[in-house]
Amino acid sequence: MAAVILSGLVVPLWAQIPERKPWTSDLEKAVKARWMGKSESAVTEKLGPPEDRRTQDKNAYVTWKNMVTFGSGRSFTCQALFTFASDQMTGLEIIGEDQGLCTKLVYPLVSEPPPRHS
Repeated sequence: MAAVILSGLVVPLWAQIPERKPWTSDLEKAVKARWMGKSESAVTEKLGPPEDRRTQDKNAYVTWKNMVTFGSGRSFTCQALFTFASDQMTGLEIIGEDQGLCTKLVYPLVSEPPPRHS
């Protein structure tokens, strides 16, 4: 069994994956409906530079991230993990705890129509 040690406690890897929130599926569907098949450069034009970009087997896995930290030290993060095959969007997974933060992250993709040329 794969595990990570945190402060002396062994935590299984499956326990580290945040629970999917029901609203993430709705956000994913909204973005996919408008952007599936669009180019990575078109998405980057709307969201700005990505946090991370990796390639494997001619696919690009690109992550955009949004984070807010409060004075108490509590922080919330949202990540949008896009998959591009042959420079066309083929997948999206949104991971986050705060609906408002995640909505803000992908808002540029659902607030305006996607470009026709991409």
